[in-house]
This record gives sequence, C-alpha cells and structure tokens, in this order.
Amino acid sequence: MSTPDTFGLQLVKYVNVAALAILIYDYFVTLHSEVQWAWGRKWGVVRITFIVSRYVPFAGAFMTLYSALKTWGTQDCMPFNDGTNGIHFLGIVASEGSTASLATTTLT
Repeated sequence: MSTPDTFGLQLVKYVNVAALAILIYDYFVTLHSEVQWAWGRKWGVVRITFIVSRYVPFAGAFMTLYSALKTWGTQDCMPFNDGTNGIHFLGIVASEGSTASLATTTLT
C-alpha cells in the first residue's frame, strides 16, 4: 500500500471517530428536549419515526466505525457493508419522515 493510500485510510478512520463523537455530543445536548417532548407521549407514527431517526444512526455509526477500524483481510465484508448501508438508509428515511410530519403539523 502506498503512502497516499495509507494516509487516506487513516483519515477515513479519524473522520469516522469524529462523526461518532459529534453524534454522541448531539445526543446528550438534545436529550433534555427529547425527554420533555417525546417520552411519556402516546405511541404513534410520528413518535415511532422520531425514535427510529434518533437511535438508528447510532447503530449505523458504530457499524461504520467497526468497518473502518477492522482489517478484513481475505474475508468477504459485503454482507456487513450491505447491512451498514441498510441501517444508514433506514435512518435517512425515518429522518425525512420525521421532518415531513413536523412540517405537516406546523402548517396545519
């Protein structure tokens, strides 16, 4: 592996760790608002969408971090990568659904 490739891989690892740190920081900064507005409410589509969009990114971030830090060698990592991509996609769809429901309730 050449030096630019090694540098690029190391940079990706650092960026993944930084992104996870930002996600954890954001979680704790907004936890009070989540407790106030989401916990103790009736379960419905909006609350489920919020919970999925709030907690699925943690699974995706940890899977991405694990994938970046793990040396796969000759193992086939495609199923793991497909799972990681699916988790990210689920988080994005839930986030978009949460935003759409917020916009709908705000406009009506």
